Amino acid sequence: MILENKHYEEIAHKVYKYRVIQSFTTKVRIKGYEVDHKFFRLFPGGCLTVKRGYSCDGASGPTLDDDTNMQAGFIHDVLYQMLRLGKLAIKEKDFDRNRKLADLSFRDQLKADGMGRFRRNYYYWGVRMFGKKYALPG
Repeated sequence: MILENKHYEEIAHKVYKYRVIQSFTTKVRIKGYEVDHKFFRLFPGGCLTVKRGYSCDGASGPTLDDDTNMQAGFIHDVLYQMLRLGKLAIKEKDFDRNRKLADLSFRDQLKADGMGRFRRNYYYWGVRMFGKKYALPG
């Protein structure tokens, strides 16, 4: 859990604000896919490893970056990147289902890292309503 052992550091970069400094593994709701990338790996059983060096910009939208959303932000960015790369969907229905599972995995991690129900649901509905364009392949 990120609260006890931070897996990231803040960085000075034009696009990214944070970088993973210690690889971490978690369970996500997306199953049945195997994706191996330089900075992440998804196993068919839903085990996701975010590797050292992966960078992101933190949670998007009107949010506050803190220990209750940082790990979830990395996980969500990785899953959306897999969707953009076409690794998690062959058909449109697969895309919609796996995007929803990515968003639910985000909410699961927010809860695991101690975010309260109202705030985590606010974050979840934010990505449900406004996140699709960031997950579309292209």
